Amino acid sequence: MDKVFRTAKERFDLRLPGQEHVRVTCVTAGMETHHDYLYMETPVFSGDGNRFVFRQPVREYHTNSNTIGRNTSADAYWMCDIADGYACVKICDEPGVKGGSMDYIGEYFYYISEDTDNNRIVFKRFNIQTLKKDTIAVIDTPPCGCVTVPNHVYPIAAVRRDGKKYCTGAYLADSRYENGPWGVLVFDTGSGELNIVLEGEDFCNLHPQYAKNAEIQNDLLIQHNHGSFVNKDFSYVPLVSGFGADIHVIRDVGTDLRTLPWGRDGFEQCQGHQAWRGEMKSAVTSTSTYTGRPGEPAQLTLVESEPIRCEENLRHKGLRVQGGYRRMLSAGVEKPGFVHFAFSLDGQKFVSDFIRHDIKHDDPENVRIVIARIRDNKPEPMKGMIEIVKTLTVWDGMQMSHPHPFLSPDTKKVLFNAYIDGKPQIHIAEGFDFDAI
Repeated sequence: MDKVFRTAKERFDLRLPGQEHVRVTCVTAGMETHHDYLYMETPVFSGDGNRFVFRQPVREYHTNSNTIGRNTSADAYWMCDIADGYACVKICDEPGVKGGSMDYIGEYFYYISEDTDNNRIVFKRFNIQTLKKDTIAVIDTPPCGCVTVPNHVYPIAAVRRDGKKYCTGAYLADSRYENGPWGVLVFDTGSGELNIVLEGEDFCNLHPQYAKNAEIQNDLLIQHNHGSFVNKDFSYVPLVSGFGADIHVIRDVGTDLRTLPWGRDGFEQCQGHQAWRGEMKSAVTSTSTYTGRPGEPAQLTLVESEPIRCEENLRHKGLRVQGGYRRMLSAGVEKPGFVHFAFSLDGQKFVSDFIRHDIKHDDPENVRIVIARIRDNKPEPMKGMIEIVKTLTVWDGMQMSHPHPFLSPDTKKVLFNAYIDGKPQIHIAEGFDFDAI
């Protein structure tokens, strides 16, 4: 067992007037290295809600490097035990650890070790209670139809509700090729068998998410970055272009590709942050929606929809696809500023980082954390939304400046990143009351 750190510190400076009852703790205060959460849609908690996993990003993460490898690896994964005074210990530090995700019941943490020195990827799991590690599969030869071992494995992954499948993405070419294909990788968590269920040049920023609803647990929410381009040196220009990304749903065997009626009309663009609405069958995206009026900033809205089947030639037309269900979840919110968000399992409680349009973009006071209860029978579903804490983080475009908030399983805590004084660290806010909203 590595050294245990118990250096958590309360952050009074992140409190907001009128919300002094909300307690904010910097979990990793006093630790020399930088840390952040995996991503708001990635499960990280143990089944009892006492332990969670976070990461120590690689140093290159802070340079905003323009390569497809940026932000992908971690120097290590760490575990925090809330009940033990926020005790933090390093649990996984193999070469190129990435693609971490807890399973649905909070027993196993699955991840990839990408060993570039030996040209292989190793699929592993870690028991959050016993601390035992298992190697499930080693991929050291190119899968059928591929020219190389999958590489530049995506940092975000998902585990199916029944725990039997794990999904992430990877690049399927090497430096001999320009703009090679990306693959949607699905591993069997028992046998380790790997299937590449979808591939294409534009699946570089996949954000894979298994549906949490038991009836559709085989469905994967995936992102399609139209117009991306990867050079032979693994730099990309651009990450997305034209009408922007669109979002699809596909079965984890590669069939039944559907679309969501979002963006791609020249005015509404998907930001690249979307999630299933808890265990419901609908999903939600944050958008940058332009009015077309000169000088008017984009409205950062939330749209809820269900995946729809359509003809192949219509799958990438976004909201121009006819017959799709669309609901403006952020209706009634003045000057919406939603970016990264998450829901409770029942889909009724919501948290997001929020950009204030009345505060300058480079002001540390700009980005707040908000919570809301979703009222489905109301024309303004998020009425009563409140700000609970500030982040004192300047939104400078780099990933480490993104708060990425999400809820603990019991919804009594909000976990978020704060990038203060150039050092990203993880924080927990508690003491707010959803019932009072």
